[in-house]
Amino acid sequence: MKCLVFSIREFRFGIPLEDIERIVESKGKVFKLPLVPEFISGITNYQGRIITVIDLGLFFNSNTKTGSDLIVISNRLKHLGYTISRLEGFINVDENELEDVEKFSIDAEKKEYIKCIAKADDNRIISVIDLNRVERFFQNPKNWSYYEA
Repeated sequence: MKCLVFSIREFRFGIPLEDIERIVESKGKVFKLPLVPEFISGITNYQGRIITVIDLGLFFNSNTKTGSDLIVISNRLKHLGYTISRLEGFINVDENELEDVEKFSIDAEKKEYIKCIAKADDNRIISVIDLNRVERFFQNPKNWSYYEA
């Protein structure tokens, strides 16, 4: 499995390449929205589509904004993108070396959004994000809106 690897504080995360449509520079054109949680950075126009931009650093409760250097556009939900700022590159992960997330003590609230744990060549741990689950969270407006639906 090939993964895009980025870091938030001291933690490394990976997103499988099959979950990514494109990686684009945001060029600071993310417009804030009122009355949404802080992890929703805003919206941007990408090739005529309005994309809701999610800050993965704030979503994973790191209290660190990831910034908006790059936006990873989802392959599945074409109206979602995720900001990342500390791109480390791309790696090949041997699927036989993936570890079940249950073996690790990760915040239970966010554990469900981690697909598995991988080890990079430098022996650092990479939490591989399950974008399908993250996107199911965002498909339910009760999860991110201040208003009851």
